[in-house]
Formats: sequence, C-alpha cells, structure tokens
Amino acid sequence: MVITGLNNSNVVAIVSDDLREGRPSKATTEDNISVVRPMIEIDKRVTYQQIWTSLGIDMNQVHKILHKYLTARKLCTRWIPHNLIEAQKLGHVNWWREMKQKNRQW
Repeated sequence: MVITGLNNSNVVAIVSDDLREGRPSKATTEDNISVVRPMIEIDKRVTYQQIWTSLGIDMNQVHKILHKYLTARKLCTRWIPHNLIEAQKLGHVNWWREMKQKNRQW
C-alpha cells in the first residue's frame, strides 16, 4: 500500500495489490468441473480422495468444485445436488406421497 499526498489534514491514499509469486489457480477449470460432475452422478459415494487422486488437484480445489460450482452437499454418504429444477422437486414429492399411501395400506 502506498500513501501519498500528505497535505495538512488531507490524506490521499492509493491502494494497489503487490505482485505475488506463484502461479494462479488453474484447478477449477471447466475441464475439471466437467470430469467431477459425472463422477458424482455415476457413483454418489465417491470420496474427496478418489476425486483428488483421479484429477491430481488440491483438496481445497476439490471442495470448491463440489460446493461452489456443482452446488453438491454430502448427505448420508451420498452427494446430493441442491439446485434441482421444479420438475425434479415435484417428482420427489410425488414419490413421497406414493410411499406414504403404500405404508397406509399395510
């Protein structure tokens, strides 16, 4: 941060980011996201370790892809998508009603 222009009681500050060493994160690319999506659709019990091993990216990036880009959460050892369309939500409700009706008949 650079502070310039100290005139009496007026302070003018110019803020800029300094250059950082290292390379930018390239792990959250569309290619990696498109590889992870079918992995969790095919095997809902896939683990961070399995994704990390197959892609060779950092665990934090695996977490970011799953939670930020694919909006998936792990419930009951299965990855559940949380951005369902209305037809999918209605399908879940209808299934629940059918199961409720069947259980009343027993």
